[in-house]
Amino acid sequence: MSKIISAESLQSSLRSETPVVIGAARAALLGGSALQNRVEERERQAYQEGLKRGHKDGLHAGLREAAQAMAPLVAALQQPLANIDEQLEVQLVELTLAIARQLIRREIKLEPGQIVAVIRESLAALPAASPRTRIVLHPDDLALAREAIPGLDSGDAMQWQEDPSLTRGGCRVITDISAVDATVEARIAAVAARLLGGERESDGDK
Repeated sequence: MSKIISAESLQSSLRSETPVVIGAARAALLGGSALQNRVEERERQAYQEGLKRGHKDGLHAGLREAAQAMAPLVAALQQPLANIDEQLEVQLVELTLAIARQLIRREIKLEPGQIVAVIRESLAALPAASPRTRIVLHPDDLALAREAIPGLDSGDAMQWQEDPSLTRGGCRVITDISAVDATVEARIAAVAARLLGGERESDGDK
């Protein structure tokens, strides 16, 4: 037969069991707090590791993106670098020619009579039989040439011709069958052709 628990016995049992229940509850709460702390600590560690991995991955991804963005620029820069030797050679030749022009002009200014030697060399370069020869030169050089080479224009076989467009110090000698271009520009162009190893148009800088 079931035993009927009276109010007094229930109250007495509660009094006796309360410390045990409270202790167990406290232990459970403490254990739960410790567990919660461990869980939270693990979450923090996982979060930090995630941040580190994310930063590392993000850094690598950023570097890859930067490399991809720089690739066209690098490719564009490599092309000029491949031609730098050729460009440098051309620039050096241009510098040499500029210096040559200045030297020639200085010589002409200091020794304007050198046109006489240019004319003599040009005439010597013509074929033996060259009828009706014309010597074309700057007007300022013409007076010097006529004075230095008197009688050169005697007769119809030799004629002087002025051309203000020619640079002083040069001339053209023209016959019916040949011609000699001894202008300053042509001489500089010949030097350039030898330096570059090829043909070059006459220098238009006067």
